[in-house]
Parts: sequence; structure tokens; C-alpha cells
Amino acid sequence: MLTIALAKGRIEKKVMEILCSKYPLDLNNYKNSRKLILKTDYFNLILVKACDVPIYVDTGIADLGIVGRDTILESSLDLYELRYLSFGKCRMSLAAKNNQIMDNPPSILRVATKYPKISSKYLNEKKLSFRLIPLMGSVELAPLVDLSDVIIDIVETGNTLKANNLYEIDSFLEITSSVVSNHSSYKFKKAEINNFLEQIV
Repeated sequence: MLTIALAKGRIEKKVMEILCSKYPLDLNNYKNSRKLILKTDYFNLILVKACDVPIYVDTGIADLGIVGRDTILESSLDLYELRYLSFGKCRMSLAAKNNQIMDNPPSILRVATKYPKISSKYLNEKKLSFRLIPLMGSVELAPLVDLSDVIIDIVETGNTLKANNLYEIDSFLEITSSVVSNHSSYKFKKAEINNFLEQIV
């Protein structure tokens, strides 16, 4: 029996639609429930915050996790990325209120982001000197109040950037939903995992 950690929210809703179309599941009670563990005849689902999915998988509490690749990359945990899914597509981008700022960047670029590890890797590759400003809320606000020079965040349509007069300067990483596993589960439950992967695509 597989245990699958599922990111709550949009990914959860999409995965539930797919699972209900592939398995004879009775999840009518799920929609009106606050339960965080859903047991079925085929697998167990645990519903967790996206940033916690890699931890549940890495520790072996869950055999598989389904979450955005941004969360997996930011976690830096040694997990197998088994399958990229066709939903949850977006991109990691650098944006600013001045679309010329990267032509002559400040000596120390102030960068607001929810993704310090991904951001550091990108900025180091660009050989920029920078100071990260970690935020958990709407990072688009940071350059508007002069907290930062730029932001690095996921962008889906770009409408939020446009609404706040921000320019998408560089899109550097494609993001989608991803299925991950820990090494132990993939070794000992490979057949069950591969069968599940065939159903989830």
C-alpha cells in the first residue's frame, strides 16, 4: 500500500480529479471533510502544505509526493524525480519595476524571494553580488515600497506583475508538478510506484 503526500490546493484538486477518473474511489465525503489522511483500497493520501511534501517523502512517512518542482528544488533533498506532470505549469522569473535595471545592476542587488536556494544558484551563475530578502507573502510588493531592487518568484500568466507595474526581465526555470520518491520506497515498492505513475499521467 503506497502512501502519497499531496500538496494541498490547486495540485490537490487536479490530482483528485485524475485519481477519481482512474480508480473507483468514493471520495464524496472528502470534499466536505477536514481529514488530512484519506485511506482508500488502493493507496493512502496525506494532505500537507506544499513546502512539507519533500520532508514527508524524505523521512519515509510517504512513499511518493506530488508537488511543484520549485518546492522540490528549494528543499535540496536527495529525492528521485520520477515524473513531470502536465499541470501546474509556470516559470521562475526575475522581475523589477525598472526593466533596465539588469543592464547596470547595483553593486549589491537586493532580491526579494520565497526561494532563497534557487535564487542564490541563479544569481551566482550570473556572477552578481546580491543580498537576499526572504519573504513568505506577496513578493511583488517589495520593489514597490523599495524593500528590494528585484524579485524572483514563480510566474504563471504574468498578470500579477502587470497589475503592479513590474516587468518580467528573465525567465530562467520551467516549473511543473512533479512526482517524487525516496530511495527506499522506490527500491522496495518499484512495481507499485510504476503502476501508480501509469495512472497519474
